[in-house]
Parts: sequence; C-alpha cells; structure tokens
Amino acid sequence: MKSAKASAVRIILAVAIVVGLAVIILPFAVRPARFQKTQCISNIKQLAAGMLVYVESNNGLLPSTSWVQPLTQIVKTQLPEKELPWSCPDITLQEKRGGYAFNYAVMGKRLADFPNPETTPLFFETDALGVDVIANLAARCGRHKGGSQIGYLDGHAKFRMLSDP
Repeated sequence: MKSAKASAVRIILAVAIVVGLAVIILPFAVRPARFQKTQCISNIKQLAAGMLVYVESNNGLLPSTSWVQPLTQIVKTQLPEKELPWSCPDITLQEKRGGYAFNYAVMGKRLADFPNPETTPLFFETDALGVDVIANLAARCGRHKGGSQIGYLDGHAKFRMLSDP
C-alpha cells in the first residue's frame, strides 16, 4: 500500500514538473515568430531609410536599375556584411525563398514627383527569387500570417494584410 502511494506521488510530481517546464518554455517557442516579424519590419525600415540617404545624395533621384548596389555602401557602414538586411529572417530560418523587392513604379523618378510619399510603397516582401528584385505590389507575399511588411517613400514601414488595398 505504501509503495502504491509513493508511486502515485512520484507520478504526480513528475507530471507537475513537466507541466511547470512547459509553462516556462512555451512562451520562448512562440517568441521567434514575433521576433522574425519585428526584425523584418526593422530591415524594411532600414532599407527605406538607406534609400532616402541615397536619394538625397543623388539629387532627389531614385535608382533606375539596381537598388541593392546603391544601398550596399550606405548600409554596410552601419552593419557587418553578413548582417545586411536583404531578406526577412523568416526565410533564413525556415529555408524559404524570396526576400525584399523594390517597387518598379518608383524607379528612376524624383522623390518630389510623388505628392504622397507616406502612401507610396518603396520596398515590400516577395517570394520572388534573388536579392535585387524589382516588382510591383502584386508580387507581395503573406509571409507573416497573411500579411507583409512594406517600406514607404517617406522612410516609415508598416505591416499590411494582403487583403488591404
């Protein structure tokens, strides 16, 4: 009888320890998805800010071909080369394809040509392969629970659902 009670106590204790560990560990298992989304919007914002620096030093003109080349020197001064923000961290961790794309509708134009830079997309997430992708907003992907990060001409970044206009 004593041994049956001891066994029951041990089982209850073991279950309590497992539940306790699950309560402690579970929030950390969920955190990477939020961290990736936060890191992604930070990357997009950094690219948009870097592009504004480039535009300012290029007489108000946006690049007409590659967007990566002009940004490389600007961003490299702030980050080690291996940490350049050319793609969402979710891609690297889950071995997905795609990265960020530059809105071709703004290529080669003057910043002053856009009356509402706060609503004009500059960078966005895409599933298109490559680093120097130039596309339209139809190429957006819903990597983050049906939405994606968008960087705008005024330098801010925002999460938008694919269903949003």
